[in-house]
Amino acid sequence: MTIEKDDFWFYSKNPKNNDLNKITAGKWMTSLDKKYAYQLFRKIDRLVETGRIHSAKYSRRKSRKDPFFHNPIILCVYADGDTKRQTLKELKSLGILKWSWKYDLRTFIDWLPGGKLHKKAVRYASKEAREA
Repeated sequence: MTIEKDDFWFYSKNPKNNDLNKITAGKWMTSLDKKYAYQLFRKIDRLVETGRIHSAKYSRRKSRKDPFFHNPIILCVYADGDTKRQTLKELKSLGILKWSWKYDLRTFIDWLPGGKLHKKAVRYASKEAREA
């Protein structure tokens, strides 16, 4: 697979992988030290390529436009109700044992106005504007 990137994330996707169930879709998340992130992500990319994991992304934390620029790097590995347990097993086999699950619906709600992530992003944007 080719690892793709944008201003905020590195992505690993495989178009051959089945779509996730939109009702039960979510992600396993962990924070990483920057020096290990890409090395681990290459291993995860191989699992995505073989279909053992659906897809993944991790935060670049390079862009000052990123409202979470100063936060640790976050790695997200996508699954759904049918693949959640097997995905966690694959991830733990890579040596990272601490993962937390978050449903995509929760993330959507957190980005709505008044939601947890939205509030943080607005605070960051306000701070950046004051400092400019």
